[in-house]
Amino acid sequence: MPNLARQIDDEAAESDALKAAVAKARADRRGVPHERMREWLLRVAEGEFGAEPPETRDL
Repeated sequence: MPNLARQIDDEAAESDALKAAVAKARADRRGVPHERMREWLLRVAEGEFGAEPPETRDL
C-alpha cells in the first residue's frame, strides 16, 4: 500500500505543477502564432536543427 499512496502523491504533485504552468502561460500575453511555430517545427523535423525558433510577440 505505501507505493499506492506515493503514486497518488506524485499524481497530485504533477497535476498541481501542470495547473501552475498553465496559469502562468495564460497570464503571459506574449507568444508565437501557431502557423509560425508549425513552420519552425517542420523545419526541425526535416533535419534543419540550427533553424532559429520564431520570436515571441504580443498576441
